Amino acid sequence: MAQHIRVCIVGTAWGHNLGTMIRRAAPNCEIFVCGRDSDKTTRVAKALGASGTFQSLDEVMADSKVQGVVLALPHHLHRRAAEESLKAGKHVFVEKPMTTSLADADAMIATAARAGRTLMVSDNLHCQPAIIETRRRLENGSLGRPLHLLANSFGLHQPEQGWRMRQGEMGGGLLMDAGVRPIRAMRLLLGEPESVFAVRGPQVNAAMEGEDNVHVIFSGEPGWKAHVLLSWAARRGNLPEYVLLTEKASLHMWMNAGHMDVYPAAPGGMARAVSHVRPYWLKDRLSRPWMERTRVRLTTTDVSGHSQQMKEFLTAIESGSASHESAQQGRRDLEIILQAYRSMEIGSPVAARSQQLAGISR
Repeated sequence: MAQHIRVCIVGTAWGHNLGTMIRRAAPNCEIFVCGRDSDKTTRVAKALGASGTFQSLDEVMADSKVQGVVLALPHHLHRRAAEESLKAGKHVFVEKPMTTSLADADAMIATAARAGRTLMVSDNLHCQPAIIETRRRLENGSLGRPLHLLANSFGLHQPEQGWRMRQGEMGGGLLMDAGVRPIRAMRLLLGEPESVFAVRGPQVNAAMEGEDNVHVIFSGEPGWKAHVLLSWAARRGNLPEYVLLTEKASLHMWMNAGHMDVYPAAPGGMARAVSHVRPYWLKDRLSRPWMERTRVRLTTTDVSGHSQQMKEFLTAIESGSASHESAQQGRRDLEIILQAYRSMEIGSPVAARSQQLAGISR
């Protein structure tokens, strides 16, 4: 990546992580950091080897050296920051979800089109090696028809203050904050859902206005199902983030591992032999969860796909691209999430596509 590319990261919390991804993707990229807390901004800038700092978005907009802006802000601030950046001639990378309403998403895309600049929404899933390998096997027919996807996002996360406590600024709760990732995985592996049914689980963090536990069921053609379980009240341990069941195999995928596991649906010689062992206690003792498992090594240094998505953004800046495909995909993810919230409110399944073109808010 050419050394002349200059990018400003706006936001110093998750922005620090995004800066690290940029450094891995393009060590020569010139980074600036923008944040309201001058001390924290300076610390993050030093850690990233940044060339300078800003204390307001207006300062960033006025600096012609900055070609691209990476927005790591609370959800409700995405539209304003993105539109101001685009109007100032900057390419924009915005964290997911891209915003909190379809009206805002449409306005952001329209502004990017008028400005002739790229608007990219964070999406490392299409760059993630396990997802890429699984899609390849689905496309070549070696897995047969997909039947079921189990997706989860667990973690002990109990915010006590800040914007994640407030439903208006979050645009909802956990589903809005963490739902994009499993929804994008579902769309990449299975296709577009036809219906969605969401149920709010028991609330653990009583001070949080939005939900911190939620279960979502999707249905699609021809007959596949996807279950998504999100929680900020439990550890996942070594549970795969995604388990895909197909006619010929089941696949276990971890998004930050250098491998994936494949289990054939039809028992092989070892499994058949053990199934005939008697007494049953001996058969159970000889059986192992890993029996006939194939561990597929993913030959990549970027197991999460985060650096690759940053390469895509920096390449867009370097080429002067005005791509909005990522933003359109981000809008669709948001539409599905908003429909899930609608299902949660009325207590029954709804279509996964809104009847309105814009203006749905949460």
